[in-house]
Amino acid sequence: MRKSSLIAFSLLLSGVLFAGEKEELTFLNDLYGQKRYNEAIQQSKKFIKNYPESLQRFSVDERLAKTYYVRKDYTKSLENFKNILSTYQLTTEQANEYYYYIAKCYLQLEESEKVAETIKKIDKKSVYYERAFYDMGIIYLDRDDYDNSFKTFKNLAVNGNVFKNPATFNMALTAYNDGKYQLVIDILNSYVTLKDKNR
Repeated sequence: MRKSSLIAFSLLLSGVLFAGEKEELTFLNDLYGQKRYNEAIQQSKKFIKNYPESLQRFSVDERLAKTYYVRKDYTKSLENFKNILSTYQLTTEQANEYYYYIAKCYLQLEESEKVAETIKKIDKKSVYYERAFYDMGIIYLDRDDYDNSFKTFKNLAVNGNVFKNPATFNMALTAYNDGKYQLVIDILNSYVTLKDKNR
């Protein structure tokens, strides 16, 4: 009798714990839905502490790392993405995505050598490889670093596939912001000429 009571109590307790986990996850999703990111970060950390073995742990860790990035806390974002890479068994494309974010974090933290090292870890056939370079160009452009921005976009315009066209237009935008108006005209004319040839 005692044994059956103990089993029943254990099942009841595990049900309560599962309900608590589910409720916390629902609350966390609501916070993200309402864009209450500071609270979502705190709730995510609480969830990870309370349920370290949860099946939802990976998705909570991933969202936390991306939230830190969006909130421009690049040091914490970097730390969390590195933790994900070392903790979980990932698909190749998941790893490519996280290395892409890590490269962007390093760039935002102005650690150029580590950016180059990290990009080498991204599969060249992955969309994240080109995307990493494209976003690098955007970050340089936002910083008014026109030389690096132009070089990055030019490399993509010549060698890229997916980002070839947007890179070309951003080359022109970079040249415009740098006051090189004739270069803008030359870039756009060569783009139109090349497009006409490929019709």
